[in-house]
Amino acid sequence: MRIITSPEVIRTTVSDIKKIIKELEKLGEEIKSVNSKLPEWSDKKSEEFKMIMDKIGKLTVQPNQTLLQTVKAMEKMELAIQIYINKGF
Repeated sequence: MRIITSPEVIRTTVSDIKKIIKELEKLGEEIKSVNSKLPEWSDKKSEEFKMIMDKIGKLTVQPNQTLLQTVKAMEKMELAIQIYINKGF
């Protein structure tokens, strides 16, 4: 099986992943902002709602480390491919 790729394809993918990271960060900040503006109700349902929102906020952060590692690996792969192309094998 043959896989065809190019530095341009990798750069586009890396750019897309970076956009996803920014979107997840933005979403997490928006959730924190909404949560901080909620009224201070002390009933069980509002506490449950806040806990769920906190959990969702944390879940938006978790993939970022993996995505950042993916970006680094792909950038190394792009460099390796570029070196290979430049040598003209």
